Amino acid sequence: MVQPDLGGGLRATLKRMSREPLLYFLITGGALFVWFGLISAEIPEATSSRIVIDERSFDRYLMHRNPRLDLVNARRMASEMSDSQRDSLVEQMVREEVLYREALAIGLDTNDYASKRRLITQLDYINQASFHDGIVVSNADITRYFQIHQDRYREPPRITFTHVFFSSDRHADPKKIAMERKESLNREQIPFHLGTSYGDHFLYHRNYVGKTYDEVASHFGSGFAGAVLELSKRQQWEGPVASEYGQHLVMIGDRIAARVPPLEEVAGRIREDLILERVEQKRQQFFERALARYDVEIELDGLLDAEFIP
Repeated sequence: MVQPDLGGGLRATLKRMSREPLLYFLITGGALFVWFGLISAEIPEATSSRIVIDERSFDRYLMHRNPRLDLVNARRMASEMSDSQRDSLVEQMVREEVLYREALAIGLDTNDYASKRRLITQLDYINQASFHDGIVVSNADITRYFQIHQDRYREPPRITFTHVFFSSDRHADPKKIAMERKESLNREQIPFHLGTSYGDHFLYHRNYVGKTYDEVASHFGSGFAGAVLELSKRQQWEGPVASEYGQHLVMIGDRIAARVPPLEEVAGRIREDLILERVEQKRQQFFERALARYDVEIELDGLLDAEFIP
């Protein structure tokens, strides 16, 4: 009996596939379809439903999070933690272990802690993609959310100003010099746009347009920002106002009071916030359903003894 030439048939098929991309696509797609069908038909259960958080695992967790810790220092750190700090880390450990085992249950295997974290992140990414599906945010949802959370979208006050700077590095008494220059600037009625011709060079800018408290504080310090936002809009030089760098004479160009923008201006932001909030709710629901499949045991009494080293 003549045996069939399986090798020749395979070579012929591969040669034909190279000439016919559509055939290659159909065969490859079919194989993937069968494979995904097999893995999705029945998701295997995790190997154990028991999670034990004891002193040894807690120490290892601290050492994984901070590779510079040895066992002695990890144990010492654990024993010196407050109850709230320890409870927070235990909660994180349980969450990670549950999600890790859920990832193992669908066939994604790994060993070391860094890979474990990547695996958890991968599972979370896959879940979030599916959680977005089916979320519908209506105009009524947006309106209701805006009514409840208006303060979240409140815009802070903004200010436009220019300043004349007197450096504490260059002058023994910059405040005195600023007071003297203030009198001359106001007497000569030096306007807003000519203020840059006076004073010392400043590290950042001379003119600031439509800036918030935080933006001003990032350049001058919080004391200066608070004082400047209290100044009124007048066509004269005010101050001096102290900053981290010296003294400043300030002229206010414009002030915009804090406001809640109309709904139409922030509807897009609200829609995104609503979607993110609902995705987060689904993430938490997923975790709680997964957590219900495990028996979690916390055994950390030994951490109270800093001298005990396992």
